[in-house]
Amino acid sequence: MSKRYAFYRMPNGNPNKTNDTKYVPVKVLAEIGETVNINADKSVSWPGFPFQKLQIALKPCIVILDADGNELNETDAWRII
Repeated sequence: MSKRYAFYRMPNGNPNKTNDTKYVPVKVLAEIGETVNINADKSVSWPGFPFQKLQIALKPCIVILDADGNELNETDAWRII
């Protein structure tokens, strides 16, 4: 089984390393999925998509850990996200 590095943050700030989906930002992810456009060349785009609004909502929800289990800083984590 592969190792996970991305997690959703629990209300206490810690990464939720369980399979419990209780802390998944469902509404934000649904909006991303509902507004996607698949182009003729099979690329994807989000016309008129409010990235700035959703970025503000997603940043505090997602945690990226390095191979040693330490949390990446916000700049590096957001580049992965």
